[in-house]
Amino acid sequence: MNTPYAWRKDAKCFGQDIALYETANLPGAQARRPAARARCAGCRVIPDCAQDAFDHWQHTRGHIRAGYAIPNSETGRTEARKAIASIAERRAVSA
Repeated sequence: MNTPYAWRKDAKCFGQDIALYETANLPGAQARRPAARARCAGCRVIPDCAQDAFDHWQHTRGHIRAGYAIPNSETGRTEARKAIASIAERRAVSA
């Protein structure tokens, strides 16, 4: 049976400590973006993760989703949401 979240079992982060994907545990400033991308590098389901993050945006604060660190505060969330939407859009086009 295929559920809407079946893709999660193929995620690089599946079964890992969720704390590894909390933005509070990332370096600050310039190193934050590369660190978030590195956590998701090689993941086969980034487009699915992006779509899920976009669909459930209110639950993404303070976490890494699809290689992006989603801030806890509103500052920076607009940029992250646009990036996530772009990835999700590419998923929809290729589906």
